[in-house]
Amino acid sequence: MTHYIIREMTINDYDAVVALWMKTEGLKLDESDEFENMAYYLDRNPGLSFIAVLDNNIIGTIKCGQDGRRGYIYHLVIDKQHKGNGISKQLYQKSIEELKRQRINKCNLYVLSSNISGLEYWEHNGWKILDPNLKMLQRDLREGN
Repeated sequence: MTHYIIREMTINDYDAVVALWMKTEGLKLDESDEFENMAYYLDRNPGLSFIAVLDNNIIGTIKCGQDGRRGYIYHLVIDKQHKGNGISKQLYQKSIEELKRQRINKCNLYVLSSNISGLEYWEHNGWKILDPNLKMLQRDLREGN
């Protein structure tokens, strides 16, 4: 049996976390994942994001936050060599437990529609697509009015 530990993600894990994310299919990174933004995110959402570590190597991640009303999960990633060991479920359950402790009763997550295996994983674990007709909109606040 593989012995790994799960602990809270810190900004000191950044380089190794991003290296794992970059080699993961179905995951899209953007400026919110850059170092300064990640440091701010982790400071604003203490105790919600976790990593799985084996022999000093990060083999799994979950990035989680909340806005006082809803929780949000991003980047649940397990290294290919360690999939199927229940690590992903342990990671997201740690985040869910902490969201509940923080009195957050609902959690949303984002999966690219092209990430079929990701969608199947979440649906298999009891998550539901809210509305297939719902479109997520975004505006870059650095641009004009």
